[in-house]
Amino acid sequence: MVNTNEEIVYWITLAHIKGWKTEKINTLIQQILTNNKISLKEFFEMDAVNFSGEFGLSQKEIIDLENAKKELPNNSFVAEDLLAQGFEIIPITSDDYSPTLKENLKIKYAPPILYTKGNKQLLKEKTAAIVGSRNASQLSLDFTDNLAKIFAQEFKAVVSGFAKGVDKQALDSSLKYIGQSIIVLPQGILTFGGSIQKYYSQIVEGNVLVLSTYFPRVPWDVGLAMGRNTYIYGLAKEIYVAESDNKGGTWSGVIDGLRKGRTIYIRKPNENENNANDLLIAKGAIPVDFNGTPISQTYKEAIPQMEVVKESNVILNAEEKEMTLKKKRKTTLKAGEQTETLFELRKEDNKKQPAIAKSSNLFEEAKKYIPGGVNSPVRAFKSVGGTPRFMSKGIGSKLYDVDGNEYIDYIGSWGPHLFGHNPEFIKSALLKAIEDGTSFGAPTEIEIRMAKLINELVPSIEMVRMVNSGTEATMSAVRVARGYTGKDKIIKFEGCYHGHGDFFLIKAGSGALTFGVPTSPGVTKGNAADTLVADFNDIESVKKLVQQNKNEIAAVIIEAVVGNMGTVRANDSFIKELRTICDEEDIVLIFDEVMTGFRITKGGAQEILGVKPDLSTFGKIIGGGLPVGAYGGKKEIMELVSPSGPVYQAGTLSGNPLAMNAGYAALTYIKEHPEVYNSLEEKSLYLVNGIKDGIKSAGKNYQINRVGSMMTLFFSEEPVVDYNTAVKSDTLLYGKYFHEMLNRGIYLPPAQFEAMFVSTAHTKEDLDKTIKANYESLRAIV
Repeated sequence: MVNTNEEIVYWITLAHIKGWKTEKINTLIQQILTNNKISLKEFFEMDAVNFSGEFGLSQKEIIDLENAKKELPNNSFVAEDLLAQGFEIIPITSDDYSPTLKENLKIKYAPPILYTKGNKQLLKEKTAAIVGSRNASQLSLDFTDNLAKIFAQEFKAVVSGFAKGVDKQALDSSLKYIGQSIIVLPQGILTFGGSIQKYYSQIVEGNVLVLSTYFPRVPWDVGLAMGRNTYIYGLAKEIYVAESDNKGGTWSGVIDGLRKGRTIYIRKPNENENNANDLLIAKGAIPVDFNGTPISQTYKEAIPQMEVVKESNVILNAEEKEMTLKKKRKTTLKAGEQTETLFELRKEDNKKQPAIAKSSNLFEEAKKYIPGGVNSPVRAFKSVGGTPRFMSKGIGSKLYDVDGNEYIDYIGSWGPHLFGHNPEFIKSALLKAIEDGTSFGAPTEIEIRMAKLINELVPSIEMVRMVNSGTEATMSAVRVARGYTGKDKIIKFEGCYHGHGDFFLIKAGSGALTFGVPTSPGVTKGNAADTLVADFNDIESVKKLVQQNKNEIAAVIIEAVVGNMGTVRANDSFIKELRTICDEEDIVLIFDEVMTGFRITKGGAQEILGVKPDLSTFGKIIGGGLPVGAYGGKKEIMELVSPSGPVYQAGTLSGNPLAMNAGYAALTYIKEHPEVYNSLEEKSLYLVNGIKDGIKSAGKNYQINRVGSMMTLFFSEEPVVDYNTAVKSDTLLYGKYFHEMLNRGIYLPPAQFEAMFVSTAHTKEDLDKTIKANYESLRAIV
């Protein structure tokens, strides 16, 4: 990639010399940079004698170059415009340039530079083009939609245009299925500025790369639109044709591709279809079925590898899919290799002190009207010091504050943003729900569909009740457990947080085995007396409390994977013994999955630990990030909840259509795309390994605990397995680390004892930037 204004000017000028063919320009580039080993600037400073003697240019070519020099001032303005709008140019000599494009087009046709905006990593990914007529039939559009869905699952980036018909269907479907797309423009990239806004969120999220090969200010032209097919086909490792006429861009592109020896797949048409698909099959294109699988035996001899592919699809389908996932992880996320290079080559500290004047002013104003200036305590930065950032927007993996600073976000609204901020499919569900009404105070069908879906995804849930927050869910679950058992006391664990209900705001007393004591004024002694506090991962502390309070304990509530003393996992033996004790003593076992449910895996902590609780509680993830909660479990317990039973619990906004529609969209996506958790695991492991490398480079043995896409870096050299080991962490050092990371554009939890969360929206570029910031931050404070 070319970074400086000056470099860009010379590349633009050389790439668009009037009347020169691509091969001539690429040959000259090779002569300048490889053979003569000079810069483009030095080349353009040469005179006619050098052009003729050193480069063997003809008199006409020298005149062309002299005329091109006159364009340097104008191109300087173009370069400034490109940089100001965040565009990048990638020359053919760059490692970022598409290897597929080079392989398919060779030096003769490969464009000297690519103008891009978005995730340039897509140029190196597996790619597939879906092409076809602007007036394609619905069958062809359905074929395109289905292929885009398959490609999204197989990690193939879809290469397309954005005109109506197959191009638009390929693009829209790819984004619908959270796939990745390369949009090839039929015009200069600066003339596409207004339309880019439509894809801005996907560009920021890393799912879209917009690309042009034409001069940046060239407007749309039918000739450019036709010529663009060369680059669409060239960027694709695989080409699929939905529908073609017997003339026009698709026809000429396929004929040209076949002439160059490309393998091209085409949808086998029905007998009554009026298109040229069969004509292209007769010319050598390979017919495929609705899923893109070759269906003809005619071409086995000409292309013998097709039989191997077909057999693999049949015999090794599941194994091949897993191998594809493993290969993807290996080729795109090489953490050790990346960070080693980073530490060796990037010694300078690029920290920038962000401007926060607006946030500071807002915080001072907020403190006049809101207790502490915030509506939830951790937001005030009390644990780390400094001024909280007031946010204005969230897109994908990024947060943007009121001062215009950008942050890679690892809070994700404290867990629910599994897919990043404002994903398109959840936003669409919300917009549709808003059109129908925001709240009715009456039952709706979506509540039933939502309950059925939760029951289906979490095996321990037989019935479920929607509420408005995680706190409501845990309070209600304890109430129904008390109603079910007829007993009053509960056991909670030191370091686990279950919301701000009175009987949860209790800490351990002396020795951690006595009655708890309130941690907040306003919590009564009666609540404290009914709440017993045990040590996390210490089954003996539980047994002792049960024996001391025989037949008085209604419930044990636990975060089986804790997120509020940092990320700490329950030991397998501990959680299994806990289940046994609850069975033997008629105690209701409640898993608080407000943070972990659908986050660390589809079935939450209970799936990972292999233990079924009697009741479970859930939070914002089941609302797609909106305010919502739920509790559910065994039918015999849940049937005690009013109106079917005597345990009262109600809420006007419980099951409101906004949260239910957003949540249904989120959980449906999880159900239909279980590979989401492969992606989260891949990214989280990559990040953890990179952070560990930074810790080692700092000469420390700090702890980083991770379960799925939840993790915490503890500034302690002792393994963190419970509350007592967690609180030994150096919180002052964490505060310094937090601000070092914040100043480098990384938004972490503003407290040592909170978990950070990875989303599917985090790109490799995000993770690499975070790993680099971690290394620099540790170096600054240790």
